[in-house]
Amino acid sequence: MRQVTLGCNPYNASRGVAVPCFDNPIVLATRPQLSSEQFLAALKECAGPFQRLISPAFEYCGTGAVVPAFEIGIFTSRAGVSFAPKGDGRIAYCVGNSTAEAAEDAGYRPISANGTASELTELILEHEPKKHMLHLRGETSVGNVKEKLEISGLSCQEAVLYRKKLCSPKTEAIEALTSRDAILLPLFSAETVSIIADWGVDLGVAHVTAISPVVAGAAEALSPASIIISKAPNQLEMVAATSRLIA
Repeated sequence: MRQVTLGCNPYNASRGVAVPCFDNPIVLATRPQLSSEQFLAALKECAGPFQRLISPAFEYCGTGAVVPAFEIGIFTSRAGVSFAPKGDGRIAYCVGNSTAEAAEDAGYRPISANGTASELTELILEHEPKKHMLHLRGETSVGNVKEKLEISGLSCQEAVLYRKKLCSPKTEAIEALTSRDAILLPLFSAETVSIIADWGVDLGVAHVTAISPVVAGAAEALSPASIIISKAPNQLEMVAATSRLIA
């Protein structure tokens, strides 16, 4: 096991504490099944050997909401794309490149902010589109996208297309966390952190990779062995950050 020191952040590595780099660690993916599989597949392409373990903190289910007519779509998640109607060539403003790829596959012409919901809103305000927009989102959404756009005089509605169904930890995940073997735990949202906190398992052996400082702050409540932060809030950098913990 070697040691690595990652970029500056208010957590372990920035205080001069070396973060371990592990041989063949367990990587516990807690996103929905499909998203977890995609993340682990991307990680396999650039990391050393690791053991994959998927135990979703939640899965998505549709709300059955009626989607009103719109000319431009706004997506703050890949899940929003999966529950939205086909793009039929319409423009779609997307929070990040992964969401933009999904939108393109669904027939939209994506424009990616490659960042956060706030950065997406700023991008839309810079472009000042005159056509009617629709934020196709989940029951829980950050950034107040619709409100900020309307305050600025743009035409925007929203449709809540999906919600999260919470999942209990799989037996394999509980066994791994109680085995005292080191586990790498990529975390993509503060909401996921709160769900995992209710699992009632000891996460003291987990080494967290957080997608943002906000998620890293929330992850402190899990009392993990260490926390590092991705250089940027997207899957590509999350894969890179996690891979640096694998020998």
